[in-house]
Parts: sequence; C-alpha cells; structure tokens
Amino acid sequence: MKYVHIAVGLLLTTYSSMSSAQLAPEAGISGNFSVLTAMSSTNSNLSTTVDAYSPNSEQKRDEEFIGAALGNITYTFGEELDQQIFIGTSREDIATGLISLEMGYRYLTDAGTQVSLAFLPTVLTDEVWQDPYNFDTSRAKTDRTGNAYLLSFSHINGSPYSVDIGFANVKIDEEKSGQTHLEESQQKLMNRNAHSYFGKLSYQEMLTASSGYSVSLRYLHHDTEGDAMVYDHLSAEGTWFKFHNRHRFAATLTTGLSKYEIDNPIFEEQRSDAQYSAFGAYEFASLFGFEDLSFVSLVSYNNHRSNIDFYSFDEYFFSAGFNIPF
Repeated sequence: MKYVHIAVGLLLTTYSSMSSAQLAPEAGISGNFSVLTAMSSTNSNLSTTVDAYSPNSEQKRDEEFIGAALGNITYTFGEELDQQIFIGTSREDIATGLISLEMGYRYLTDAGTQVSLAFLPTVLTDEVWQDPYNFDTSRAKTDRTGNAYLLSFSHINGSPYSVDIGFANVKIDEEKSGQTHLEESQQKLMNRNAHSYFGKLSYQEMLTASSGYSVSLRYLHHDTEGDAMVYDHLSAEGTWFKFHNRHRFAATLTTGLSKYEIDNPIFEEQRSDAQYSAFGAYEFASLFGFEDLSFVSLVSYNNHRSNIDFYSFDEYFFSAGFNIPF
C-alpha cells in the first residue's frame, strides 16, 4: 500500500455509529470537505523526494511541505437507509496514516453486517526510481501505477469483528532495478511489477460511552515478477480513541515484519524488515462557534529497520487543517 501520511479527519465517527441499524440518519447526500497543510521528513533511499544522486547508497534526509484539499461524499438510499454509494478519501484510513481515493457500494444486512465493495484507483500511484540501486550517477524517475480492490465485512452480524480482503496490482513504467550492477539474468530477479493479496481481521469495542479501542491483524503477500522482491508481511495494530466535550483523540500503534523469499542479488543476502509506527490524531469540534467547522491534526512517526541497511529509514509527519461536514 502507499503510505503518504496525510490526515484531514478522524476515524472516530465510525466507532460512534458501529451499532447503528442504519448507514446514515437520513437519505440523500452527505460527506465532508477538508483543507490542510503538512510537513513530512524521510531519509528513505527509495523515496523520490531525496537526492537523485546517492553515492555508496548514503541516506539523506529530505523535508517536504504539502497543501491539499480532500474529502468524501456518500449517497444513502433504500427503505431502511441500508444502502450507500461512496467516493472520496476513506476517513478510517486517513486516521491511521493511509490515504487513497476509493469509490464503491455499501450494504447493511438485516443481521447488522456492513458489506462494502470498493475500488481504489490511486492507492499505488506515485513516482519511483527507475533503478534505485544506481549509486554512480543521478537516478531517473518513473511512474508506478496500480489499482486495488477491497471487499469488507464490518461488524459481522452486529458483532465487534470485521474482515477485509483485498487485491492489488503494481506496474512500473520503466523498470530498470539493478541495471547498473547486475547481469540481465540477475536483473530479472529485482523486477517490482507485482500482484498483492491482502487480508485483515479486526475487533473494536467501546470501553465507556466516550472511549474505546480496536485491534487488528494484517497479512499481505506481495508477489512480484522478480523472485528477490517477493515477500510476506504480517502486522498487528492497536487504536485507542476518546471523546471529551468538543475534543476527540485517537492514537494508533503498529508493528510488522516482512520476510523475503530469496537472496537479494545486489546485496547478496536475504532481506527481512521490521516496522514500528505511531500515529496521534486530534479533532476540535465547533471551531469559533461554528457547529460544522472543526480543527484537525495528526502526528506520525515510522521506523523501518532492515538487515540490509539500504532499505532502513525513518520518517515523521505533522499536519493541521480544517474539516467541514455536510
């Protein structure tokens, strides 16, 4: 998945309505619109925001300032207000650091299960290096494109359990990984074009009328054309959230491990990674006395450690902005 740590809202509205017998209070169009500014910093060798020239694979930190306008729209219909069409940025994903455009259909069954089928056309779209391992000259950029498809069963039969199943494809326009160091036969082992298969099991519960938590286990199999880039990823995540008057808080901790199938021909060893992430989200409602205006902010830190130093990095992010529901 594409981790661009931008936050314009909180996931808390989802928890407050988890036992609702309807998808929305009334039929018709609703949603929210957000404007934000953000600052991010990373020293990842794979990030195209750092210097194109990386002699001896030296890591260099880069800061980036971002401005964006985001939001989502839902249309609720049906005699029991049990159907929705939605498009925009997922609020749940935003609050935990993952941003993407999604569009799809949601249905609430008589048993209380929310069934969603979503298409995410931009979740894997960004710029990457044609050959990230070119340490001799300036690296050239190329486009990475991809689509993802997600089937979700939320609050199954009215319970705290949810299941997500996903599939994605990745295409690198000019894939030249390892071209400057490897023979053609070995270069093929580094090909990043891929299909990914994703599963997630979640549990969420209210502790009091104004606070609760969620925990989840995730599994990802990333099946690339190059055998050296194939990996399995397993992660665990926990989120705590709290409402207090006009204040809303959420904190998320994530830890994960990735294991690659065969030795990396450039670094001549089998890669394994460990990831630790922390996110803190805050929302202040009724800003300046306006009921439909709130201040939102998110701070995040991600530490990614690999037994191959080239892939190790850390990044942090801060955002602040305004959200308007409608």
